[in-house]
Amino acid sequence: MNPPAGDGTISALRGTLIFCRDDPFLTDPGKAFVSEPDGLVICRDGMIQAVGPYAALKAELPPNADVADHSGCLIAPGFIETPMTAPITAEMKQQFISLTPIGRFGEPRDIAAAALYLASDDSRFMVGQIISPNGGFVI
Repeated sequence: MNPPAGDGTISALRGTLIFCRDDPFLTDPGKAFVSEPDGLVICRDGMIQAVGPYAALKAELPPNADVADHSGCLIAPGFIETPMTAPITAEMKQQFISLTPIGRFGEPRDIAAAALYLASDDSRFMVGQIISPNGGFVI
């Protein structure tokens, strides 16, 4: 499934979320990960725009926006090219890339595509699964 290309499409996914606020390699993992029992992921044109508590983010949704329930599924990404991974040294980054069969870090749109899939009707039979867009890198 390819994310929409530049048409302003907004997708929203509501449910229990566990996500990284900070890099768990540079921060105490107990503080890096956040659990939000009533969370919301908002995507525009296939790119994640906001992640956080539903109550705090619902005002960012346009009127009549469809909000899909993720049914207990989880996205567990590999290394993604973001400001969170920017502090990783070039040497360490190359080590991770050498252990990743696809040979590169992921891009934010790789994760957005997984979120869009979970938000779509195509995932209607997915319950309690972990989707791991990771380029083949597994710990």
